[in-house]
Amino acid sequence: MHQLHTLGALELTSPEGNSLDAILAQPKRSLFLAYLASATPRGYHRRDVLVALFWPELDAERARGALRKALHFLRATLGDVVITRGDEIAVDPARLGCDVIEFERAQAEGRLSDAMTLYRGDFLPGVFARDAPDVERWIQAERARLAALAARAAWTLAEGAEAHDTAAAARWASVAWSLAPDDEATLRRTMSLLDRVGERAAAFRAYDDFATALAVDFPGAEPSSATRDLRDRLLVRAGTAATISPAPVASPSVVEPGVTRPAPRAEVAPSGSRRGRWVAATALIACLALVAVAAMIQGMRPQLSDGLAHDANAIAARTVAVMPFTIRGGNIDYLREGMVDLLSIGLGGAGELNPVEPTALLGYLAHETGESDEVQRARAAARRFHAARFVLGTLVNAGGKLEARASLYDTDGSSETPISVATASADEVHVVALADELTRALVAAMLNSRELRLSQLAARTTKSLVALKSYLHGSQAMRTGQYAEARDAFQAAVTADSGFALAYYGLSMAKGWATGGGSHDATRAAEQAVRHARGLSQHDSLLLVAHYHNWSGKVVEAEREYRRLLAEYPTDVEAWHELGEVIFHGGSWSGHSLLDARDAFSHMNTPGPLQVSAFTHLARIAAVEHDSIALDSLVLQGQRAAPGDPRVAEIAMLRTFVSGDSVMRARAVASAAARSSRDVWSMARDLANYAAAWPEAEAVALLLTEPTRSIPVRALGWVTVAEIRAAAGRPIAARAAVVRAAAFDVDQAAYMRAQLASLPFLPASDAELASARRELALRSGPLSPFGDTTEPGAGAAEAAAVRRQFLTAIDVRSGRTPDRVQGDTVEDMRNGLQQLAVRAFLPRPGDMALARSHAKEIGARWNAAQVGVWPGSESLIRLARAELLHQIGNDDEAVHWYATFPAYGRNDAVFRAAAALGRARAAETLGDRNGAARAYGEVAWLWRGAEPELAARARVAAEQAASLRR
Repeated sequence: MHQLHTLGALELTSPEGNSLDAILAQPKRSLFLAYLASATPRGYHRRDVLVALFWPELDAERARGALRKALHFLRATLGDVVITRGDEIAVDPARLGCDVIEFERAQAEGRLSDAMTLYRGDFLPGVFARDAPDVERWIQAERARLAALAARAAWTLAEGAEAHDTAAAARWASVAWSLAPDDEATLRRTMSLLDRVGERAAAFRAYDDFATALAVDFPGAEPSSATRDLRDRLLVRAGTAATISPAPVASPSVVEPGVTRPAPRAEVAPSGSRRGRWVAATALIACLALVAVAAMIQGMRPQLSDGLAHDANAIAARTVAVMPFTIRGGNIDYLREGMVDLLSIGLGGAGELNPVEPTALLGYLAHETGESDEVQRARAAARRFHAARFVLGTLVNAGGKLEARASLYDTDGSSETPISVATASADEVHVVALADELTRALVAAMLNSRELRLSQLAARTTKSLVALKSYLHGSQAMRTGQYAEARDAFQAAVTADSGFALAYYGLSMAKGWATGGGSHDATRAAEQAVRHARGLSQHDSLLLVAHYHNWSGKVVEAEREYRRLLAEYPTDVEAWHELGEVIFHGGSWSGHSLLDARDAFSHMNTPGPLQVSAFTHLARIAAVEHDSIALDSLVLQGQRAAPGDPRVAEIAMLRTFVSGDSVMRARAVASAAARSSRDVWSMARDLANYAAAWPEAEAVALLLTEPTRSIPVRALGWVTVAEIRAAAGRPIAARAAVVRAAAFDVDQAAYMRAQLASLPFLPASDAELASARRELALRSGPLSPFGDTTEPGAGAAEAAAVRRQFLTAIDVRSGRTPDRVQGDTVEDMRNGLQQLAVRAFLPRPGDMALARSHAKEIGARWNAAQVGVWPGSESLIRLARAELLHQIGNDDEAVHWYATFPAYGRNDAVFRAAAALGRARAAETLGDRNGAARAYGEVAWLWRGAEPELAARARVAAEQAASLRR
């Protein structure tokens, strides 16, 4: 296999290891090969795209000729390494290895030492494409992206080695710092780690090296106040506070968000004098006092200092300064500063972008007399306002036709080359539209540099700035879990641009997540996204199609599409996240345990918008497994990644109820009283479904029954209490809660009573079955006060379908077996499944033929009826399928289906003990003593406070577990 090396040096070797200098001597052709091998999306690239990238200065015919010559040359030298498919070109990965691909694979697989061995230096160092600006921007973006990946890997290695190999930790921290030597946040992180591992002198050297380089590049400049403050704290700990250098009064020091004060100035006299010793002593006492106060604050608010530093760095990273435009031509001088206002207004609110306030910037520039070079003068001004990017522009009036050019620059460094250039033209009367077009292009460039792929794609697939800004606002809200706000923003985006596919995709996501998957509108928006996907790449089209299948309830198809997408684009973190979502939220229908989602979510191992969501799902999995160690780790990771995110609070809540003591649990329950009714309800169900913390889950649910809550919510509270009591093996107490619910809402009470009566593994008398059936037959109200259905009549139709399913189950259980449902409508299939499910638990000794027939029928009807089955019924059907498989001796598959409990959003808490009991019997039949012992032990634990009849089963299960472990 040929090998292409792009990290640290551009090298190409034959399968025998010989250098192929003939190709390397052709700069554009070797760069063309590197692009084919490493550019994303990986795989085939369209000829017209390649022509536009590499030969933009040529007309179409000559450019295609240049492409043909390049292909001929590469094939003549490399053979079949370069392959074609119609009008597309690629390299064969079986014939050409690329270090970038191997580096990313090692990263994704967690082989970080291997990844750092592969990362020998910058991507394509010393390679330029001056006559192909888009390729030049690609090189710069890839260079930055890969360096950031390497830095993250080095940091992970440093932090992993900190506890057991301080030398390795210091070495890896230094490597990470060398990859971002201009980033003060990385400098502070390096200094802190070096201090923790006892390498304080190295921490001071890092600071001194940075300060020296800064002073050389920018005379008079010094590190930020946050960096100086860290240096001073380390000096205090080193006992050398008397040597602290004075800090300029002009440098602000952040105390609280939005509040600044001048940094204190330390007066240092000659150390040999009495006054000098007094000043030094006073300074030391003052510094120690400040350290003590800081320690107190740190104890009360563990994330304060890191959070403020993070916030300041994050704000700077998204800040952009728009400079006055250069004007050429008459009668448009007003646009010199007018374009500053127009572009700043446009950039304001575009996702997380934060334009410098024009009045402040223009006022500063009016009195600033520094650099004569325009770019360097603008860069100095941008630094003054802590902006990461700045814009310089030119506006030409050619007979009333305005031609605009806006160049985007990095504030860091000293390059005179812009990272992106946007152009637009319009009549003077349409100057606002011209500014919007420039803004849209600039937003795309800035998002691209920040590696937000879908947002950057959105900026290129809508012509409406209003739509783009709304889309970016929605994306930002989604990243922080503000789903209702995101929904409104995406709705505004599709209103402004009705063909905006990615905005429909975001709208579907937001509506679905805001309602826990209960919105029909989410499916309609997903359909619209697919309908308008023309023009998107295969990569993005696959993403939208997979999402549509997911929200249409076709989880098997959705999983297949996501896996197909990931086979071609294995580094797509959004696809990994959505695959995890499919398995976690809907995988039970295809026989997945929610534990099967762990692998997909574990691919979210680099910081990003979806990482906290992955942490939350992994925490739920850990709670099901009672894995307190994993929960401890996820709490720490979540707090580090997003200290104020409410999803981190959910992880901490699960940790409390899995491993916390009784006092911690009681406090957590009490704190829930201030939450909204929906949040209290969700917390109670999560505690039951994941942690099986029955007493605490019931205590939280009882908060919904307090007089301050609405009447429907009080009914729901008692219904939820009933569900939790049934899950804990207390059906009599559950029915008592249903009676309490009926005092507030007879409809909700009737549905819950019917659900309890439909469960064949819970004891119920003939009188109770008859009463439950009679009450349900009279009811027609909604299922929950939190229903989010927006279709007229949909709630009533759903209630009628659920009512019929429960009536069918009760009739079968009570011996009033109705005629078999023979129709092939979806509703007929659902009710037929319901009958089969209850019959699976009825005694029929030795009737293997009937059991086999029922198992085959459930399997045949299963996928055809998957959409719209009431979650409680779905759980019963799933359990029955496992039961029938066990009865006919197919125990391997039975264990597989029993393991699908608990599933997300499926009312599975009440089924967990029955599923564990079935799994134990099947595992024992298979000779899996350990698996059977664990499952029997789980039954005993789940029914630890059960009423007498089920408590007896729990005791037997505990004895069987003990026997199998001996």
